[in-house]
Amino acid sequence: RTTPRAISDDARRIQRVAKLQGLMLTALDVPDPEAVVKTWQEGRPEYKFQSVSVNRDDFVATAEAEMVEDEALTEWFHARPDFEQRKLYTEEKVVPSIAYLTLDGNFDATKLTEAYPAPEGVDLDQQAQSYFSQFRTTRFKAPKEAETEVETEVETVEGEEAAVEPEEKPTKLFYDFEEVEEQVRAEAPLHAALTNFVTDLQDRVAEGGTVDLKAEAEALGLTLAEAGEPMTREEMMTAEGWGSPQIASQLAFSAAGAIIPRVTATEDALVVAQVASKIERAEPPFADIRDEVATMWSEERAAELAVESLDYLRQTLAVKPEDVEAADWKPEVTWENLRKSAGEAGYTVYDRPWLERSALPEGQTFQTASAVDKHLMLTPMIYELEAGTVAPASKSNDGMSAFLVRFDSQRDKDVSEIDANTVFSLRGQASNDQKRAFGAKVFLGDGAWLSEKAAVRFPKNERREAEKAKTKTDSPG
Repeated sequence: RTTPRAISDDARRIQRVAKLQGLMLTALDVPDPEAVVKTWQEGRPEYKFQSVSVNRDDFVATAEAEMVEDEALTEWFHARPDFEQRKLYTEEKVVPSIAYLTLDGNFDATKLTEAYPAPEGVDLDQQAQSYFSQFRTTRFKAPKEAETEVETEVETVEGEEAAVEPEEKPTKLFYDFEEVEEQVRAEAPLHAALTNFVTDLQDRVAEGGTVDLKAEAEALGLTLAEAGEPMTREEMMTAEGWGSPQIASQLAFSAAGAIIPRVTATEDALVVAQVASKIERAEPPFADIRDEVATMWSEERAAELAVESLDYLRQTLAVKPEDVEAADWKPEVTWENLRKSAGEAGYTVYDRPWLERSALPEGQTFQTASAVDKHLMLTPMIYELEAGTVAPASKSNDGMSAFLVRFDSQRDKDVSEIDANTVFSLRGQASNDQKRAFGAKVFLGDGAWLSEKAAVRFPKNERREAEKAKTKTDSPG
């Protein structure tokens, strides 16, 4: 509902405005250098700390002299977090029911394959490849003498043969499929039949039936393991004839009565297993773990004594107000006084260099960092201290040390450390920030600056609104 001429005029007006806006913003392409530096420094403040530290082990003897009676020691142990108590619990044990067939070529598979024949149309090539891939690391290890091959080469130098240093080929840990193909094709059908056997047992159990693994396995000609005694995971890993880490893990993580769903191949056998029963981990009689609990108590008390000794040092350097709790008290102490008193007490002092919050001294990684550097990096509260104040003493995460930390001060990072890539990135950011701020001030129609400098009118809208108002006024009643 308009004409080409009107559209052309509107387009020219829009282009003129856009061109003017572009010219105005061009002047802002060059960012303010101070804004670039400020943005960079705001995200990288540097902090300086000093610390005094003591080792927990220096207080163990004192802690042992304070040892409590067994009744109190028992109560203390039972109040510890569950994961700490469970460290002293007895090991979980399993009574396994095991049936297996040996893979030495002497197993008569007649009964097994008659009871669980291969389905018609089974892809034997795929079956063999699947079996090889699944058990390559347990069944097809290269023997030690084949693990490393060394070749001696001879080269001719000026008509004479000279020996070259032998070149060691990459270690070969496992056979390739082609090297053991005959063995794989012989074992894969046995594994498939045993898998069908296990699936049959599980289906019957799921339908509410009961199965006697030993009786059914014996009917198939499988070897039965002499079990009956509870076994630890280590014992199941090394059990003669059928043990392996894989079967031990499956038995350990299965519920009592469960049939292990996966037939496991060991170095010598294919194993079918069931959890006959389980003995869960449990707290042993206190007399059996009394020494270990006493050691835990002594170490915990020694850590407390280490913290108390450092807090006592703090109280010798400043007077704590009576109405302030020690945990909330952060006195101002000079580094000179703190270092002098700590040295007289034989404590270790550390004047940490200026570093960003997440940084470590040059040459250190988190794995190689000292305990005090890790503590300073991972303790949030010390970054909220006032300059020159000392925080309450605290122990390290592992409880091996205690630290008294003084916050020296905070400063902006030296701009000379900024790299070129960061400069270019921040220049673009600063330029965009300038343009946004300018646009918000100048280009917004309802902005304060434009409202003061110009009035924007829309005559057509004004006429339309006036006509509506007149029509409403002229209408009767």
